This record gives sequence, C-alpha cells and structure tokens, in this order.
Amino acid sequence: TRKLGDNIALIGEGRSTILRGKGGIPVLTNKSPETGNSGIMISDLFIDGNKEAYAPSSPTWQDNFPATLFRKVYHSVFTRLWVRGGGMYAPAPGDPIARFNRGNGLFLVESSFNVISEVVAFENDYDGIRIMWLSYANTVSNCVCYNNKGSGIQIIGWYPDLAPDVESQYNVVSGNTIY
Repeated sequence: TRKLGDNIALIGEGRSTILRGKGGIPVLTNKSPETGNSGIMISDLFIDGNKEAYAPSSPTWQDNFPATLFRKVYHSVFTRLWVRGGGMYAPAPGDPIARFNRGNGLFLVESSFNVISEVVAFENDYDGIRIMWLSYANTVSNCVCYNNKGSGIQIIGWYPDLAPDVESQYNVVSGNTIY
C-alpha cells in the first residue's frame, strides 16, 4: 500500500501508468487516517486492486478490500483515473470501516471538500465510487462507472446500527455515466 501525506501529487502519464496491488489490501491510502490529510492530488493513473491475485488465507476468514481507501482526506483532487479490482469475498466482521469496504473502487470515508472528476471505475466487487460518513461538499463529476457489482456512485451518510447520528451532506454529483 502506498500512503500519501499532505500536499503531495501523484501524477502518471495516463492509463499506461499502472499501479497494481498485490490483492487483499488497498493500492493507495492516506498516511494519517486518524488525524487526516489534505492537499493530495492523484491524476492520470490506472489503479488496479488486482482482486484476481488475492486468495483468502483460510476458508473461515475472508477479506474485503477496496482498490483505494482514503479516510479523513480534505481539499484533495482525484482526476483522470481508471480504478478497478476492489475485491469482496465475504461480509467482514469487526471493524465497521472494514465491514463496508466491500470491494469498492475509489473509497472516501469522513472526507470533505474533494473533487473527483473524470474517473472511470469498473469491475469492482461493490461500488465504483463510494463516499461515506461525515463527508461534506465533495464534487463527483464527469465520471464513468460500469460493470461494478454494487452502485456506480454511492454517497451514504449513516448506518442505523453503527452510526445513527452521522450524516453526509452538500455533496454534488453531476454529469456522470453509469451502466
């Protein structure tokens, strides 16, 4: 997993610049998920969660992993990305964040004031793009989501059994194509 800190840019040369995971863990995440990071820019990359390479370690414990996982990320930009290969093998017990990873492509939790544009999210075992819990004023525009087993784009505020007082508001979703 590559961990990105504050005020950093990770810029490739388009779809031919491939970041491929080992399977079972996110390819990209932020460095400080408890305290937060800001000013991250990720663009012009193909991010492959490589779910095909992951084999669960035992028949009784099977993991879920997103291709990317960003928690408490603010004022950041995710643009011109191709994201695939988040894997879901069974509902995850324990940690509520792990429980909802479920094989998402681009996954933001408790993250606000971000721009997600021109992202192609495909072949993920759950949502192509998911924004969750205490996430405000994010913009998702001009993205294409296809062949995901969950939603193309999902913005969700709360789960009654885990976080009944948590909301996500003022997010803007426009000009996207989902099929």
